[in-house]
Amino acid sequence: LDEGSTIHVVVSKGFKENSMPNVVGLTVAEAEDELKGMNVSYDTIEESAAVVPGIIIKQIPEKGTLVKEYSSDIKFVVSKGMDFDESIVNKMPDLTGKKYEEIIEEMTQLQVYLSVKKSDYNNNYDEGCIIEQDVSAGTEIHGGDMVNVVLCLGHIPVEMPNIKGENIDDAVATLEGLNLIVKKEVIEDKGEVNYSVIE
Repeated sequence: LDEGSTIHVVVSKGFKENSMPNVVGLTVAEAEDELKGMNVSYDTIEESAAVVPGIIIKQIPEKGTLVKEYSSDIKFVVSKGMDFDESIVNKMPDLTGKKYEEIIEEMTQLQVYLSVKKSDYNNNYDEGCIIEQDVSAGTEIHGGDMVNVVLCLGHIPVEMPNIKGENIDDAVATLEGLNLIVKKEVIEDKGEVNYSVIE
């Protein structure tokens, strides 16, 4: 190169980051589908638990954590099942509203298998909570029995409408009609109103 020549350089932004999905309650194969396109690897650890064998009962890192492309820091704790005493008799507790991870220990103590039948959206429960169970609370259960549950994926997604140009009352009514909680902010110096959806 001659002295005074211009050199153009390209600066790397680093590895791409993706948000870690929730894979608790899934099989390892299903978790792999969730990780597609992230270009990451994972390790599995087996633990005894009152969960159908092969189901992920814990994940590292947690959902929402930013994971760098080509990361190998992901770990799945997978149930290997456990031996139950079939002579044990208990009453099935009410599981609705409880976090899936929290009831695993409860089911272990009761010696009852826990299985996620499906996952669905529901506005009455937070993500990761139990919506339904197929063995009613108070039912007599024995060691080795199984309870199937429906896991909440979060609140029902809604499409944000275009409220630009609407008056305040109409805009708020539109948003609240979609079960959204609206916060109104008036910018006094500009005479503008900003809308932000809280939930």
